[in-house]
Amino acid sequence: MEGLVGERPASVIGFDLVRGQDGRFVVLEDNSRTPSGMAYATAARGVSEVLFPGAADKALSLDSVFEWLTEAVREAAPDGVDDPVSVLLSDGPANSAWYEHVVVAERIGVPVVQPRDVELRNGEVWFRAVGDSPRKADVVLRRTDADRITERGEGITWVGELLYGPVRSGTVGMVNTFGSGLADDKLVYAYVPDAIRFYLSEEPLVAQIPTLDCAEEAALERVIRSPHELVVKPRSESGGIGVVVGSQATPDELAECVDLVTGSPKDYIAQEIVSFSTCPTVAGDAIEPRHVDLRAFAVSTSDEVRLMPGGLTRVALRKGSLVVNSSQGGGGKDTWVVG
Repeated sequence: MEGLVGERPASVIGFDLVRGQDGRFVVLEDNSRTPSGMAYATAARGVSEVLFPGAADKALSLDSVFEWLTEAVREAAPDGVDDPVSVLLSDGPANSAWYEHVVVAERIGVPVVQPRDVELRNGEVWFRAVGDSPRKADVVLRRTDADRITERGEGITWVGELLYGPVRSGTVGMVNTFGSGLADDKLVYAYVPDAIRFYLSEEPLVAQIPTLDCAEEAALERVIRSPHELVVKPRSESGGIGVVVGSQATPDELAECVDLVTGSPKDYIAQEIVSFSTCPTVAGDAIEPRHVDLRAFAVSTSDEVRLMPGGLTRVALRKGSLVVNSSQGGGGKDTWVVG
């Protein structure tokens, strides 16, 4: 977006990877608005260190990711600001990722502020931390559910009203900035391999799941004809909301899904069902297989893009389920990269 502070619209990206029946990893989804899971990954590592003393020491530490994030936040500052004042903007305890907001803010040394703590003053963002006087913020690490400047039919959002002017005029930097959510669009995801080939003249190192644009006639006909063979997803939702796994849906759920897609095909995509790998998981008094994916993280700074040496293995705790999102009843496990 022209005029916005900073050269990296998305300093932090979370990639969801799954291993298919052929043993190869494929990219399931990209998350660039407010990718969460860093703090949960480090919490899972803490559990590993307690349960497997000595053995967990062989895994590379995850702590470096917070050093990279600190650097990325500092580099997002407006020109001429050498010692920026940064904040993490959260919705507050009602946000499902509030725990992570608090942990991340503590690890990178910035205060957590809520909407009640911030205001717009003469085109600048000001905040008041607990027990502190009002201060001007130079960088905002946004972790709010609201991420759009405007909402269709409702006008400007509170996030847009607070941040768009200062970001546009250059009085504040933002991580991740407006527009970074483009990569979250599940239809845009389908064209990432082509974008890599076009812009980088390279072949993608990790494949993606073939994705159908339901606005195309052939794709829509496939959904209508064989919804039980597909995973249907709303383009703009996250957290597993609205996802229908055809092989696990009831006839009524499939019929409702087809009605929704035919009513607004441009708002949906469909993918082949990938029966991704399982991991031994404590289920009550037993250990049983549960489907898993891997949330990996990349942090971009001025000199390089770094990958977290590990990640968060997300677990579908319901037997047979392919939905691993914590908001849909999923859990998490530690992931080791052995050095």
